[in-house]
Amino acid sequence: MGFWADFIEAPWTKEIRLLTTKVQQLENLNQIYADMNKKLTSDLNKTRTDLRQSEQSEVTLRSLKGLIEAELDAKDRLLALVEKGLGTDVEEKVQGEIDELLEERAQAQSLGRKHQLSQIENTPPLSKRRKMAKRA
Repeated sequence: MGFWADFIEAPWTKEIRLLTTKVQQLENLNQIYADMNKKLTSDLNKTRTDLRQSEQSEVTLRSLKGLIEAELDAKDRLLALVEKGLGTDVEEKVQGEIDELLEERAQAQSLGRKHQLSQIENTPPLSKRRKMAKRA
């Protein structure tokens, strides 16, 4: 019946079959587009949420930065007042302590050198040390 079916079949039946296959293809495409639309919409919503959160974080960080800068300015003013009150007395005391420490260091180094020299002078020559080592 395959060969004769083409002759017997009405032209509108072929047309209906073609149209139904095209409708099915278009429905499949619409479903694919709908799925893609859902995915892209969820991605867009997530991006918007992330953007809002980052903007809120930025606002929070800016306010914290302002508070910290204000606190530092206040402490700088206090430091300036304290430094004026102390004057150069503190600097002189610190410099005096540094000078004393450097002097003590120099004395210790000179004593160390004197001790090394006395050890060298009291040590017998190499030949005597070898003889003493052989006897022992």
